Amino acid sequence: QANIESIRNFCKEYQKEFNAYFKKLPKNSELNKIRCQMNEEANININKYLLQGRRVFSLTAPTGAGKTMMLLSLAGEILKQQGSLRIIYALPFLSITEQVEEVCNDIFKRYKHLIRRIDSKTENEQFEKSQKRLDYDPTAFKEIIDMQFAEDTFDYPFIITTFVRLFETLVSNRNATLLKLPRFSNTIFLIDEIQSLPPRLYGFFVALLEAFCRKFNSYAVISTATMPNFMLPDNNKHDLNMFFRGYSIPPELLSIKYFYNQVFNRYSINRIIDPVNI
Repeated sequence: QANIESIRNFCKEYQKEFNAYFKKLPKNSELNKIRCQMNEEANININKYLLQGRRVFSLTAPTGAGKTMMLLSLAGEILKQQGSLRIIYALPFLSITEQVEEVCNDIFKRYKHLIRRIDSKTENEQFEKSQKRLDYDPTAFKEIIDMQFAEDTFDYPFIITTFVRLFETLVSNRNATLLKLPRFSNTIFLIDEIQSLPPRLYGFFVALLEAFCRKFNSYAVISTATMPNFMLPDNNKHDLNMFFRGYSIPPELLSIKYFYNQVFNRYSINRIIDPVNI
């Protein structure tokens, strides 16, 4: 693992960089005051559950609550308690991975080279530069091989990727996919928009993740505005409770009260009584 030192360095500076960025954010509006309150509550709760030995957590917050910032803040709290860990931020759609990459690059400006988005649309500028050097510099070939291997194995301190690459690795039996699996140990998984998974897989994947985290010193925060039920499905051929012994639903980090706050009421519904024809 060539990047152990870079992971250590990134984690050492993580909280300082995040706090500096967070302090600059405007906090005057009602929305931002509520966001700060939610962030503080989630941080207090995750520290409490970490001391109890919990490893997987649920973050249910209304749309517009700033879940990306909260997830990054929670990762910082885990790092404070547990030391140097890799971070993998997983999302269901390519468009959102690009947005999160922009936010992360903005927060950790000085460490952009340690943040890597890996999905089907990723372009590696350094990779392209090395390819252009190949004609006159044979050493560029080793650089290209090293960069490709780092991508294939997720060998970066902070990775932004898709659900497909994350969950496929956990259940795959293909060598090419399993190359990433060793990098999932000693990792913080930030999983946003979990409701995008097929409903039959909600409980299964969360239970699988929880068992993996317990065994390989990892942690996960699972987030959405519409948190599904993480009970293990009972309509399977096999009894999943026998398979995932000791599984319990992840503890919730936020109170449901925030959903009733008018600041998050973004829509109005106008009922049309009369029939509407073509």
